[in-house]
Amino acid sequence: MIKQKFAVLCAIIFLLTGCGEEQKEPFLPQEEILYGEWQGEDYYILSQSTESGICQIDCYDKNLLPKTTVQAESWGELADHIPQGWMIWDLYENTWFSKQGKIEKSENMGARVSRTPNGEILAYTLPDKTGFVVLRKGQEKQYQMEFVTDLVCIDDSTVWINRFDKANQNTSVFVNLETGEIISEKKGAYTVERCGNTAVLRPSIVLGTGEESAWLFDPQTQEWTKLDFINSSESSSIRFSCNGNYAVVANTEQAQIICYETKNGSEITSFPMEEGYDLYQNSKVHTVSYNGKAVLIEESGIIRRMER
Repeated sequence: MIKQKFAVLCAIIFLLTGCGEEQKEPFLPQEEILYGEWQGEDYYILSQSTESGICQIDCYDKNLLPKTTVQAESWGELADHIPQGWMIWDLYENTWFSKQGKIEKSENMGARVSRTPNGEILAYTLPDKTGFVVLRKGQEKQYQMEFVTDLVCIDDSTVWINRFDKANQNTSVFVNLETGEIISEKKGAYTVERCGNTAVLRPSIVLGTGEESAWLFDPQTQEWTKLDFINSSESSSIRFSCNGNYAVVANTEQAQIICYETKNGSEITSFPMEEGYDLYQNSKVHTVSYNGKAVLIEESGIIRRMER
C-alpha cells in the first residue's frame, strides 16, 4: 500500500514539474548528488536520498531551464528514464544500473564499470587489476593489462583506462574496444569525462599530484588539444556546454565561477562563488548553457541557476 501511494505521489510530482512552463527554479535534488551530464541538448542531474534511498533524475534544457523530474524507490524503476550509456551506482543495493537495468555483478567483475554511449558494450575492470573485460551481446573478451584501476567508455569503440603502476605513476591509456590496441596515452593523474565524442582529461582533485593542464583527446583523429586558455587552478573543474562552444571553471583564488568561449579562449562572463560552493562536488555537477549565458552549480546541497 505504501509503495502504491508513493508511486501515485511520484506520478503527481512528474505531472506538475514535467510540464516545463510552470517550473522556473531548479529542482531540489536528493541529499546525495551523484553527477550531472549532457545527453544531446538535455542536461541530467542524478541524485539519491541517503536516508530513504529515493532516486531522482532531473532534466534541464539547453538553456539550463528545468524540464522534468522523476522519482522512484530504486534505479531499476527509473531504468526507462536513465540516459543511454549511463551507469549509476546505487547507494543502497551496492550495484550498478543502466538503461538496460541492473548489472548482475560476477566474481570476475572489478569495481569500475562503464557502457558505451550506444549502450551496446559493457566494459569493466578485473578485481586483481590485471586487465579489463569487454562484454558485447553476451560475448566476453578479456584483455590483459597491468595496473588497471579505472575505465570509462568514451565513444562506441574507445575506452579510457587509468593505470597506476609500482612506481606510483598514473597513466591515461586509450584503447580500441574491438582489438584491445592502445591508440594513445598520457602520463599524469587525471579524471575523464565525455564531451560529445571526445574525452576531457582534467587534473585529479582527489589525487592532487600537481598536473597543471587539462586536455581534450579525439579518439577518431587521435589528436590532443591542450586547454591553455585556463590556468592551473581552474583546470581540474572545467566542464563544457552541450555543443562544446563554452566552458565553465571554478577559480577558487578569485572566488569566481568563470565562463570561457572555447574557440578563442576569451572570458565571456563570471559569477561570484558563494561560501557553500564545493569544488569537488561541482567538478561533477556544474555546467554552462549552449549559448554561454547561464550556469548551473551546486551550493550547500541545492542546485542554483545564474544567468548574465
